[in-house]
Amino acid sequence: MQDIRLLEEKLKYQFKDSSLLELALTHASYTNEMANSPLENYQRLEFLGDAILDSIIAHTLYKRFPEFREGKLTQLKSKLVCERSLSEVAKSLDFQNFIRMGHGELLSQGNERASVLADVFEAVVAAIFLDADLDVARRFVLSQFEAKLDEPEALLQQRNAKSMLQELAQAKSLTHAYVDVESKIDAGEAYFVVDALVGEEVLARAQGRSKKEAEQSAAAKAILRLLEREGLES
Repeated sequence: MQDIRLLEEKLKYQFKDSSLLELALTHASYTNEMANSPLENYQRLEFLGDAILDSIIAHTLYKRFPEFREGKLTQLKSKLVCERSLSEVAKSLDFQNFIRMGHGELLSQGNERASVLADVFEAVVAAIFLDADLDVARRFVLSQFEAKLDEPEALLQQRNAKSMLQELAQAKSLTHAYVDVESKIDAGEAYFVVDALVGEEVLARAQGRSKKEAEQSAAAKAILRLLEREGLES
């Protein structure tokens, strides 16, 4: 794990209590490998950060877009705080290089997993809130989402991967389906593994914190495979 002072530079926030940031970066697998360790992991911070992030984004959307009805505000919020969006922000800040994980998780590149990155982002939001206050946490959150907030219509037009895969399959007169491969709890985290099939072929496999997330991720990977093939055939 890299020196967290480098991460503070990326966050543009220096912690008074650096142990809060360390905790936000500590995966359950790391503490599980430490025998008789009193160390906690980021799960409690993630619980708090999820609520804080949801509140900040909801309040911002309400104030910023008075012309939007409740339904549109809900859609925008779901686009901003979904696993994909949060993991993209976390990756842009290089969180994957600072997460403390068990050896086995690191070998399987658990630090690159979207669900982990999203959780850590929420935990870091909570850590900033506890180290400072809500205003500082709000400034940090909004600094990461400013570009998306400037283009709400573009955000709303981001298409559902499962719907896109359905359209592509139908255009080729093929069936499509999702097959459950595995579901389990690993290091205190539930995750699901799903295959995306088009016709009789398994085009992609993906995992997520819920079956729905796994299917969306598998669909997105399957779409890329189909588009790559079309590019090679043209």
